[in-house]
Amino acid sequence: MTKRERNLVFLMLFVAVIGSGMYIVPMFISKNQLPVRSAALTDIESQTKIIVTRLNQLQLTPEEKRVLEAAATPWTRDPFFTPEEFTGPNGDTFGTGNFVYSGFLETPSGNYAIINGMDYGVGDLLDGGGFEITTITPDFVTLQSQNGSTILQIPYNDDGTM
Repeated sequence: MTKRERNLVFLMLFVAVIGSGMYIVPMFISKNQLPVRSAALTDIESQTKIIVTRLNQLQLTPEEKRVLEAAATPWTRDPFFTPEEFTGPNGDTFGTGNFVYSGFLETPSGNYAIINGMDYGVGDLLDGGGFEITTITPDFVTLQSQNGSTILQIPYNDDGTM
């Protein structure tokens, strides 16, 4: 188990303990011990209603209307990364997408690369890409398809554009 996996397991256990405590503790509190609705909460609710009423009565400037209309329009393309298919020389297809090598880290345990926002070491498989990382240098990353038929070299791109 890697250090990252161990940390994630510890975090999940911590959240589970806290969550179960938040669920179990109220079961032991009697109805008489529950906090009474405070006057401050009632005051906040009334102030919120006043603010909402005043906001609804405002006259919007043309710029504000344009911003609201732009926010309401649907997206022209999917903002999330979706892999594109790549066909290797043997006709094999891989979901390689647009690989972006945007970070390099050299540690005593080895070199690490940031590819499409995820960190990888030599020998790691890219998520959903069908490629294994064979070489990591500050200037490029070399990827090899799992069957060994395709080798890609991805240059370092520090501005993050694809």
